[in-house]
Amino acid sequence: LDRVVLSIGLAGGTSGSVSSTSAAVPGGVSGVEMAPLAMAAIATKQSASLGRSGRGRSFLPGTVRDASVDEGGNLTTGAVAALGEAWNQILVNLATAVPGRAMSPVILHADGSAPSVIIEGGCSPKVGWIRKRIR
Repeated sequence: LDRVVLSIGLAGGTSGSVSSTSAAVPGGVSGVEMAPLAMAAIATKQSASLGRSGRGRSFLPGTVRDASVDEGGNLTTGAVAALGEAWNQILVNLATAVPGRAMSPVILHADGSAPSVIIEGGCSPKVGWIRKRIR
């Protein structure tokens, strides 16, 4: 990945974006056939809130190996477990790993209600397709 751009649009017209400034770091999966970049693992997020407002998802492009997904878009159990473990580690790192800059990951809501703190993450057994252009 070259860079990451986080864009947020909230209810009431408030929006903003942040672009990463870190240099790109080459990946380490040479010799492994990867699925198309638009085919992404779906990371799940759970909070302590009830109902749909207590859930969220994120697409993780560039994380699916060709051999880990079948024709129906189902990930192998090993891939679901490995991706879920990695996603949970990212959430833990965000909340604890950077002294003075740690932040608890949250789920933002379109209705403008208070964000819900993410208490657990996982990986969906189905892949998703990113329908917008990947830059």
